[in-house]
Amino acid sequence: MAYGLRSGAREGFQDGFVYKILSMKDKKGVMEVENASIAAGARIITIKKFTGAPSQKFVVARQESGGFQVSSVNISSDPESTKQCWDFLPHDGLLIQNDLGCAMNQVWVAEEIIPNSKICIVKSKDDGRCLKNMGKNNQVMLVPEDKKDKATHWRLEPTY
Repeated sequence: MAYGLRSGAREGFQDGFVYKILSMKDKKGVMEVENASIAAGARIITIKKFTGAPSQKFVVARQESGGFQVSSVNISSDPESTKQCWDFLPHDGLLIQNDLGCAMNQVWVAEEIIPNSKICIVKSKDDGRCLKNMGKNNQVMLVPEDKKDKATHWRLEPTY
């Protein structure tokens, strides 16, 4: 079953944009590929400070099936690396980067929850679970949607 935006909901991602993804749990935590890794299986974590590093910026690409693939700028800018994007293994729900096309959990939607705020719930198009900030230096996890849980709210800030 595919999950997408609710009727009337506004899409948070814009095709081709590069984003800093800020957690609204504490308004400081940002997503990052741990240790700026370009390896498949690298963990996506939340850290306290945005430094502008490529591993903290994510580019999105619209998919024909709807939704977006999300890739670290760190990987997108390395011509020698295999194309990778966000992924997760359904049994543990932990967010990783993985080789493009090697799994079915690589398409995402960002549903704006406060109009014109860029504050979104980011969820898997394939299973509907949402990304949650699990705390500083911890891996981002997929959980059932709960719009009241601020740890599942992310501000998508375009970077240039």
